[in-house]
Amino acid sequence: MVNTAPHSHDSETTRELNINLRGRTYPLTCRRALSSPNAPPPEPDSPTRSLSKRILSMLSFPTRHPDTFRGSSEIVRAYCSDMVLLETMATQWRRFLKQVRKANLTAVAGQNVSKRQQQQALDQALQVMGHESAVMVDDRGVLNGDLVEQPPVHVYQTLQETIRTVVSSFVEAMQQDLDQLSDLRVVGLLEWFGDRTCRFHFYEHQLTSVVDGRSTERQQVPMSRNGKTRLGTEVIEELTGRHVHSVTRKTELLIEAKSCAADHPDLVLPRVARECIRQCPTWLRPELQVVEGEKIREDWMELIRVEHHWQERFCKQRIQPHFDPALTIFGHYVLMGWDERAHQGEIQNRVRRSSDQLWQPTSSAATAPDHRLIAMVAGIAAALFGMFMLRSAGKLSGAMAVVLLPLTCLPTTYRYLSGGSGMIPLAQLKVRPIYLTGSVILTVMAIGFLMAAWSLHKPVLAIVALVPIGGAATMIHKARRIGGAA
Repeated sequence: MVNTAPHSHDSETTRELNINLRGRTYPLTCRRALSSPNAPPPEPDSPTRSLSKRILSMLSFPTRHPDTFRGSSEIVRAYCSDMVLLETMATQWRRFLKQVRKANLTAVAGQNVSKRQQQQALDQALQVMGHESAVMVDDRGVLNGDLVEQPPVHVYQTLQETIRTVVSSFVEAMQQDLDQLSDLRVVGLLEWFGDRTCRFHFYEHQLTSVVDGRSTERQQVPMSRNGKTRLGTEVIEELTGRHVHSVTRKTELLIEAKSCAADHPDLVLPRVARECIRQCPTWLRPELQVVEGEKIREDWMELIRVEHHWQERFCKQRIQPHFDPALTIFGHYVLMGWDERAHQGEIQNRVRRSSDQLWQPTSSAATAPDHRLIAMVAGIAAALFGMFMLRSAGKLSGAMAVVLLPLTCLPTTYRYLSGGSGMIPLAQLKVRPIYLTGSVILTVMAIGFLMAAWSLHKPVLAIVALVPIGGAATMIHKARRIGGAA
């Protein structure tokens, strides 16, 4: 509706246009007033009416003839199916409004502002911008047992009127939601002055989080370590800051303006606008229009600026109790001191040296020739030689060699096998697979030579058996020298 109110008697060029749109008045001063028409033009089809028609066309029950139903039960099932679809549309509408609020809010966080504070500020801002949606899908209890027992024609007519009323209330509630968002300064309004001139305003919400102060505090707290309670140090950092929520209204006046569908291929839209269109439900997307034209005037005004102060304390660092030893003389003079790092390093070095001593002999034992090994191999060789002498000749010297010569090398063999002079007992030795396999193969070869020498009565083969015996002993000794860790 257009109302003209003169400013003065010669207001041919100074009259003011008052545009009334849903109870709101927007003045626009023109150089020449528009003459009021003799008869108002026919009111075009309103957006709410066209949306109601589109929603009804998407439902199956309102578009079916009563003769296509077989009884009241089928009518009720079709009606309930459409009510479920309307509930889905209502959920999509509420989700779309949340996206609109997020699209109009820009959050800027300063340095050192935690993620938790940013999220709290964002939630508070969206709560201020939001409201409880008025969209409800309610047939007010029309569908009940008494109605189902009525004739199918009566059931069909009653439910037809009900679902049309529900759709009309649904669309009206959507417009009420937009009116509430306009009151909350979330969405703006558009006004057309003729066919090619329009004015619209919109709101920009900016949320800024900054840190105003920063302080550090140290405090002593009891801490446990190795079963003992000592005093440790906690570094507490405290941050103070502000959340600033500002709302700016921008008003633009366009000439040569035109509107087109939001999904027009020639439009160039920013990412935030594309995301808003993408979140719009499919059944509502035809109502989205993009207005563009030549801007001849732009006004902006900061309407609201709300500051919320916040304070945050958190433990930035926790210093465990530690040792700070010092070397003193005469009780008062400190020759040197060291910190916890040196203390822990020495403990690790001791553990490492203990491990090295466990798996490796001393340097002198590793480099000096092992006479025990030589004595052991010589004793075994003497025992074999005496055994063959006893078998071949039966002489007393052979018997004495079998009994006495092994006895001479038993102590050395026992010390070698049990571990002595830095050596590891063979029972605790972890031999590498290559040395273990080689010693086993050489031992089997030596046993084979000995069995052949015994059965063939050839002492030469027994002497040959000394070669694999010595090789097996050498491999075991080498494994002991390098630690033999598997």
